[in-house]
Amino acid sequence: MKNIPKLYDVTLEEINETLILGIIKSISEKRKFVITPLNIMGESGFPIADQTEVLKNKAKRIKIKRILADLNTQGIIEKRVSKQDYLGMKETAYNLI
Repeated sequence: MKNIPKLYDVTLEEINETLILGIIKSISEKRKFVITPLNIMGESGFPIADQTEVLKNKAKRIKIKRILADLNTQGIIEKRVSKQDYLGMKETAYNLI
């Protein structure tokens, strides 16, 4: 797996479509990967097991969610029928096309 940027250390302004798509492709090269904002954050070193950290960084999660929706409308990823549930947070899940 390539060096994935640590989203924990990246500012909200630095999170963009290119960065998120790079993370998705890097992870997907090695294994199947259900794409959700929390999965992307976790795979990039974000401490998602600590729900306090996740809640404190809601803006990053929302921005990633918007980017994923844009990638879906562009036909790069496709929405899954089911949603993923992590610690009571239901998220739309995607697959890489």
